[in-house]
Amino acid sequence: MEHFASYLIGKPFRARSDHNALRWIRNFKQPKGQVARWIERLSVFDFEIEHRPGRSHGNADGVSRIPQDTREVQSGHVCNASNGNDETSPWCLRWTAKELSLHQHEDPEICRAIGWVKDGKRPPKEDITRMGPLMGKLWSKFDQLTLVDGLLYRIFENDNGNDRHLQICLPRKLIKEVLELTHDIPSAGHLGSQRLKEVIKRRFYWSDWQSDVEMHCKNCQICAERNGPSRKRRGMMVLDQPGYPMERVAMDIIGPLPKTPDGNRYILVVVDYFTKWPEAYAIPNQEARIIAQKLVDEWICRYGVMQRLHTDQGRNFESAVFKEIIDILGIKKTRTTPYHPQSDGLVERMNRTLKDILSKLVNERQDDWDRCLPQALLAYRSTVQTSTGFSPHFLMFGRETRIPVDLMTPEPPQAEVPPTTSEYAEKLRKRFERTYELTRVNTKKSSERYKDYYDAKAKDTTYNVGEKVWLYVPFVKKGKNLKLSRPWRGPYTIVKKISDVVYRIEKNANKRNRLVVHYNRLKPCFERPLKSLPNRPPNETKLQSKETTETRKENVENCSGQTPQTEPPTNGGNDEDEWTVRYFRRNLRQSRPSRAINGEEHGQNLPDEVQEDVQHLPDELQQDGPLSSMEQDNQRDGSDETLREPVEGNEGQSQAPPERPARTRKKPAWLRDYE
Repeated sequence: MEHFASYLIGKPFRARSDHNALRWIRNFKQPKGQVARWIERLSVFDFEIEHRPGRSHGNADGVSRIPQDTREVQSGHVCNASNGNDETSPWCLRWTAKELSLHQHEDPEICRAIGWVKDGKRPPKEDITRMGPLMGKLWSKFDQLTLVDGLLYRIFENDNGNDRHLQICLPRKLIKEVLELTHDIPSAGHLGSQRLKEVIKRRFYWSDWQSDVEMHCKNCQICAERNGPSRKRRGMMVLDQPGYPMERVAMDIIGPLPKTPDGNRYILVVVDYFTKWPEAYAIPNQEARIIAQKLVDEWICRYGVMQRLHTDQGRNFESAVFKEIIDILGIKKTRTTPYHPQSDGLVERMNRTLKDILSKLVNERQDDWDRCLPQALLAYRSTVQTSTGFSPHFLMFGRETRIPVDLMTPEPPQAEVPPTTSEYAEKLRKRFERTYELTRVNTKKSSERYKDYYDAKAKDTTYNVGEKVWLYVPFVKKGKNLKLSRPWRGPYTIVKKISDVVYRIEKNANKRNRLVVHYNRLKPCFERPLKSLPNRPPNETKLQSKETTETRKENVENCSGQTPQTEPPTNGGNDEDEWTVRYFRRNLRQSRPSRAINGEEHGQNLPDEVQEDVQHLPDELQQDGPLSSMEQDNQRDGSDETLREPVEGNEGQSQAPPERPARTRKKPAWLRDYE
C-alpha cells in the first residue's frame, strides 16, 4: 500500500489476501506495540480487507516467489553413465575369496590344516601336542574340515541334526575386525554376547571363539557405560550400633509439600538412633539458617547436644553456617555417600512412615499437614519399636505415654511410689539401666538378623588400590533423556579404601575429580584391546600394492599343501609352539636383520642368543620380505634407483646411491605391529 500510496490515498479500495487474520487487524480495542504501529500507518487509507484462499490467490502468490535462473542446456547433449562397478559399501565387500585364501595360508595353524585336508590324513597326536593348544583344538575338528574353492571351512551341525552349514576358518589376524563388524558398528547394535555368538556361529570358526566373543563384549566401553551388572552389586553390610541416647542422631528433609496457610512447605525430621525418638518440624524453606535455628532451638535446647550428627550431602547441611554451629557445639558431623541413602536408613524409613500417616490425616486440599504433625508423632512414639522391643517414649522418659484410649478405662493400680524424690530418681536410674541393656541386646539381635538377610545377596569382594572401575551416576544433564542415557561413567581408579564398602576414586589422575562413593555404585572395568593370541603369526595389516600381493602369492604356492618351510625344532614336548615364541622374542629385540638399522650393521653389539637366532632366520624373510610404505611409493613412481640394493655377503650392509647421502632405514610394517 505504501508503494502505491500516490494512487490509493483519498480513494476507497479493496485489498485481497490469503492471510485471514488480517481481516481483524482494525478491530483491536487497545492495540499495543507493533500492531498499534501497523494500524497507525494504515489509518491514512480507506480500504477493506477481503480474504481469498491460497488456491485462488495464485496471481499474486506466484509473483512473490524469489526468481531463480535456469541453466541453459545444450541441445542434443547426452550424459553417459559410468560403466564401472563402484563399491557403495566397501566395508561389506572388503575380503574377496582370493584375499581370504591368502590370509588363511599366512596363518600357521590354518596352513597346516589345509595340508592335512589335501593329504586326507590326520597327523599323529604326538606331533600336535608340541604345536600348542590352539593347534590341538583345530586337530580335534579334522573330521569337520573341508576345502571349498581353495578356502578351508568347518562343517557345523547342531545336536538335533536339523542345522548344518559351513563356517569359514577365520585367520587370527582377522578376528578383531570381524568382532568389530558384528558388534561395534551401528548396524550391529552392540548386542550381548549370546546374540553375538549366534551371529558368529552362522559364519565363522576359530579356536576359542566363544571366549573371544565374551571378552570383546565385556571390554566394549559403550556397552559398559550402558549395561549394569546382571545382578545388582551389594557390599557386605556394616553395622554401627549406638549404646546410649544422643550418641548418634540423624536428620533429613521432606518436601516440597503443598503450601499451608502458615507458609510451610518442608518438614525437618530428626531421629535418635538409640531410642528411635523422632521429631518433625514444619519449616517454610530449606535454607541452612532456618534448619540450624530449628535444630538448636527445638532439639538441642530440649534434649541436649548429640555426640554425632548424620546427614546426607545436601547443600543446606554442608553450608558454612551449618558447619560453624556444629564446630561451636563440638558435634562430630558425618554424612552419607552420594546417591546411597541406605547409609542413613533410620531417618529414610521414618520419612516414609511419617508420609504414610500424614496422607491419612490431611484434608482434601492437603494444606493442613503441618497441623497434623503432632498427632502423627504421638502415634509413632507411643507404639513399640520392633528392633528395640520398647516404645520411643519409654526409652526417652522411662514410662509409657498416656493416649486418649487410656481415659476411657479406669487406671490400673500402680506399684508403690517411693516416698522421696531421691528414691524415685534412684529407682528410675536402675530402670533405665535395665531397659538400656535389654535394648542393646534386642537391637543387636535385630541388626544381625537383618545383616544375615542382606549379606545373603551380597558379595564379599573388594577393590584394590589402582584398580579400574565404572561409577553409576543415576541422573542426566538437562536436555537429555534418562531412558536413552548411559549411566555408567568412567573409568575411574581406586585411590584409597576408606572402609570395607567406601572407596575414594579419581579420574585421569586429577585430584580435583576425586569422589567418595559406596561399593554398590561401582563395577569392575575391563579394558581393550582383545586378549593377546599366543600363536599369532607375523603379518601385514593390509594388502597395499600389487607387488606385495605377487610376492605373497609365491610364498602361498610354496606353502600350499604342505607345512611351512621353517619347521619347528624337534626338542618339543611343550604345550606351546617354541618356534613361534622364539620368533616373537627375536622380533622384539631387533629389527629386520638383513639391513642396517639406526646406523649399525647387523651382527654388531648383539647378544650371542640373538645372533644364533638370526642365523636360523628363514630365507624368505631375509630376501623377499614386504616392502615399507616409502619403498612401495617409490616403486610405483618408477624411481627404483632410490632403493638401496643389498651387498652380497653375510654382513647385511646396504649401500646408498652415490648422488644421495646414506639414510636410516625405517622399520618394516610387520615388525611395528609387534612392538
